[in-house]
Amino acid sequence: AILLRQNGNLRVVAARGFDDVDALLQQSFDAVEDSLFFRVMNERQAVVIDDVRQHPDWRDTDHTQHVQGWIGAPLMTQDDVFGVLAVDSRQPYSYTNEDAQVVTTFAHQAAIALANARLVEKLQVAEARYARLFEDSTDMILIFDYQGRVLEANRKACELLCREKTS
Repeated sequence: AILLRQNGNLRVVAARGFDDVDALLQQSFDAVEDSLFFRVMNERQAVVIDDVRQHPDWRDTDHTQHVQGWIGAPLMTQDDVFGVLAVDSRQPYSYTNEDAQVVTTFAHQAAIALANARLVEKLQVAEARYARLFEDSTDMILIFDYQGRVLEANRKACELLCREKTS
């Protein structure tokens, strides 16, 4: 499962291998100091739990009753831990430190992909805002290249110059 930090909680945004994935995707968990999620995020490294039933910080839910072994790895960029990648097993003592290293590597790759997706989303929002401001301006706006050719003209410029807007 992939859990992302949102408003102080961790929300499940992706999951596989659970009986009711759709219901799990509606779940969020407190990232309180005594939780395993908090530990993973605070320590910035993977945590391996051999048998969750024996661990005092494990919080069972309707969706995790089958879990016995667990690895949690932080999803982080250089300066921000923004989630946890959790890998479960139905068997206790399933995971080794080498498994934790593999999960950590995957978590780093997933964190890069998620961070890039966030940046693309921000860029798209900024581009849409720029386009609205450019097109809806009450002033004529022309953008030229170094040779003096018009690269862009807003709606008002086309109207005042009696020209059609072309792509």
